[in-house]
Amino acid sequence: IVLVVFCLLLVGSSSRATTWYIKADGTGDRPTIRSGVLAAADGDTLLLAAGTYMGNGNWNVWVPDKTLVIRSESGAQSTIIDCQSTGYGIFFYRTMGGGTGTLEVAGLTVENAVDTLTVSGIVEFSNFDDALIAEDNVVQNCTGGLNVGAGIPPEVRIRNNRLLNNGEGITVGGSGTLVDVSGNEVTGCGRGIECSSGGHIANNTIQGSTTSGIVVTGASVQDVEILSNVVSGITASTSSDAIVVLGNGEVTVRIEGNIVTANTSTGGSGFGIGILASVDTCWVLGNTISDNVVGSVGAVVSTSLSFVSNNIISF
Repeated sequence: IVLVVFCLLLVGSSSRATTWYIKADGTGDRPTIRSGVLAAADGDTLLLAAGTYMGNGNWNVWVPDKTLVIRSESGAQSTIIDCQSTGYGIFFYRTMGGGTGTLEVAGLTVENAVDTLTVSGIVEFSNFDDALIAEDNVVQNCTGGLNVGAGIPPEVRIRNNRLLNNGEGITVGGSGTLVDVSGNEVTGCGRGIECSSGGHIANNTIQGSTTSGIVVTGASVQDVEILSNVVSGITASTSSDAIVVLGNGEVTVRIEGNIVTANTSTGGSGFGIGILASVDTCWVLGNTISDNVVGSVGAVVSTSLSFVSNNIISF
């Protein structure tokens, strides 16, 4: 009996996840982030010490088929991946055969990244996983932003990130069934937040984009909640929408408690809040739309069965 218990303990200990400690000066468990990713087994964690990570091996980081956490020890303000206008940052990729696992990146700054691939994202999460999690990161001065590719997993959580002065903001493609984009700041980016499949989009601040605020392009997979967001300072020379929902499906759309203010679209039409979707039910409640300048329409437009009340609309 003692021998059996001892053997079981050995088996259990061999399956424990490992934490790999990575340092910017190369003196950690592995010399670079990329080498740490390659050494890590399924379920491991890469813990990044405070510092500025530069050079080949600390950007252009591909994460292959495995469950992995990459997080900082001290937070995004002191843990910086500087791509030096040469690399694309962190790219989470799964084989087209359908890899599994959860990928998480937390507490990192990715800056000065350029898009050397045919993708729009700098911190890119893509293709057939169980879950993708991005929390408490900063992406700044990049040609892209934070992008989830078309083959996204069922669960996506993008929370409490800051995207500053990038070519793009947050883009979630594909048809995930549990999408949570909340508490993010998107400032000075080409676009704000765009989701293909809807989900929970709440408590985000989008300011100073040059194309759009919040766009849901395919309200057909899951219910859409757009709650308590602030969209302001859009300056577009073409048609631009602050909040717009498109799609065709048996879902419910709820747009409530948002503030849309001081946006300008001079080159064409634009919506303060627009619902151009054929869905079961749409609720537009308690939103404030004020001081916007658009080429055509600035109020609420809907092609669905809608309940619209307690909104403040002024010009």
